[in-house]
Amino acid sequence: MNPQIKGTQIEVVFGRAKKMKACIVADFQRLRTLSPNLSIIKKEQALRQECRKAFRQAQGKKCKVLCLVPFALKNFPVIGLTRVVTQGVHRFLTREKTALKRIIICLADKKLYQIFKKEVTGYLEHLLKTLAGEPYITVDVIIELPYGIVIIERSNPPFGWALPGGFVDRDESLETAVRREAME
Repeated sequence: MNPQIKGTQIEVVFGRAKKMKACIVADFQRLRTLSPNLSIIKKEQALRQECRKAFRQAQGKKCKVLCLVPFALKNFPVIGLTRVVTQGVHRFLTREKTALKRIIICLADKKLYQIFKKEVTGYLEHLLKTLAGEPYITVDVIIELPYGIVIIERSNPPFGWALPGGFVDRDESLETAVRREAME
């Protein structure tokens, strides 16, 4: 079953994107020109910018259908790609009033399609059902050791260095969440 946010259906499909009536196809081609040596943070920023641009175009034309066509980026984790695209979809649909009835994430690569199919549905379910809704509450923990404090390199977007921490689950206390995150 395809997830929905505020009446807009989100689908992940395998195949080539085709022009449809009242549809914008955002193929992220500009991202192909990014240097493979560009930092993961800069690539993430460029990907988020392309997502926002696609949503603005669809909004401006009052489209009913938007087709996003992401592809694997060199030196960028595929799960990170799915999360950035999913976060963009979620952020847009939960914060904007829109005419969109369908968002189709179209992938021509079978392996990428399988990853997106699993991750988009699971991540949206996590954002919509597991977490308590926006604004999302997070906790960070300072773990002191004799030689300094613990920091982590984030494996999910936003990428970079951070204190250990994460989201507070629905009906979870801050104390329980901080203990859980410290253990993870």
